[in-house]
Amino acid sequence: MNNIVKAILILGFIASIFTNIFLLLVFTAIIALYTYPVSITLRGIGWLSSFGLSKLNILTGLAVLVMGFSIFIGLIGEDISDVSMVVYLWSIYSLVEAYTYYKLRTYSPMFKMGLISIPSIVYANIIVLLYSGEILGLTNESDIVIYFIPSFILNILSCIGVLLGIANVKGLE
Repeated sequence: MNNIVKAILILGFIASIFTNIFLLLVFTAIIALYTYPVSITLRGIGWLSSFGLSKLNILTGLAVLVMGFSIFIGLIGEDISDVSMVVYLWSIYSLVEAYTYYKLRTYSPMFKMGLISIPSIVYANIIVLLYSGEILGLTNESDIVIYFIPSFILNILSCIGVLLGIANVKGLE
């Protein structure tokens, strides 16, 4: 993994941290509409440009770009009005990325910390199931954001682990 690819991925994961912080603070969530496309663009390009594990990196890059932009376009165009669709698309590309972290752990053990994203994915899907089953008893769909706070925190920790993994990767030159 050359320094340019590392820099692209690092910037993409930093943008992802900011996206999660903006969502975590709730009142700044609108700013995430600006950082999220930057994050998925840089991460997608970074994965596609990586040399090691090339088939997996191509799959990861395409998953992040296609599903990430499907979410983004759906949100800004209001084609995705159901929060469950956002979570399901995010879950798919996040699981693909988590598998990539798992495979990259041999090049830097810090990638293992990125696997914290898996409990975040499970948790977010449980919240969606509880919401869709009307167990949460929300009257306004925007109120569901508060239930995702633990997921945002886990995502931030996952990104930090991946950043440390990318910074310390050995053997992918």
